[in-house]
Parts: sequence; C-alpha cells; structure tokens
Amino acid sequence: MIAQKFTEAGCPMVRGIGHDCIWALRRQVIATVGFLAVCRLIEVFGNWGWVKLQIFLQNRALARSAGGADAPVRSYMEEQACLADFEEAEQMEAKLQLVLSLGFVLLFACIAPVVVIVVFVVFV
Repeated sequence: MIAQKFTEAGCPMVRGIGHDCIWALRRQVIATVGFLAVCRLIEVFGNWGWVKLQIFLQNRALARSAGGADAPVRSYMEEQACLADFEEAEQMEAKLQLVLSLGFVLLFACIAPVVVIVVFVVFV
C-alpha cells in the first residue's frame, strides 16, 4: 500500500470503510478524465458548429447576391474548402489526446472502471 498522506490528517475517512486512499485516488481520476473528456467534446462540437456557421453565412451571402433566390447546392469540394486546415500539428494534438485518454484507461481502469466508459465517449 502507498504510505503517502493525502492531507495532513492522512487519507480521507470514508463512512463504513475507514481511511481509504484508493477512494480519494478514484475520485480524482474520475474528475480528471471527466474534465478532459468534456474539454475534448467542447472542442469537437465547437469546431463543427464554427464550420456550419461559416457555411450558413456563405449560403446567406450567395442568396442575397442572387436577388433572394435560394443559394446553389454546394459540391463536396466546396464544402471541404470551408473546413479548417488539419495539418501536422493538429493531427499530432488529436492523436496525443487519444493516447493520453488510453493511458488513463491502462493505468487507472482497475481503480475506477467508469474511466473506460468516459474514454469510450472521447474515442467515438
């Protein structure tokens, strides 16, 4: 067992169990992984919303320039041109976030099994 103190008084007291450092570690791991997952989801949906907003504004500008008629249907290539650049730095950052999440699963899944579910949401 780890002999490191959690606080000045030692490991926190858990009702019915006594002093339990594993409980404290479980709580901290779940909070950390949960926060990282929420940040990742905000980033993904924020980027998705930003692209959709740009496409909407461009369609509205095209409709106004066409005299109120509907904007022409965009081709696949035109929609791809609206996406943000996903170059080497962005690719490495995206992969690093997945590797960190996987590392949390490999290291802490035996202490906090709910971490597996949270990381699954990040991977999907």
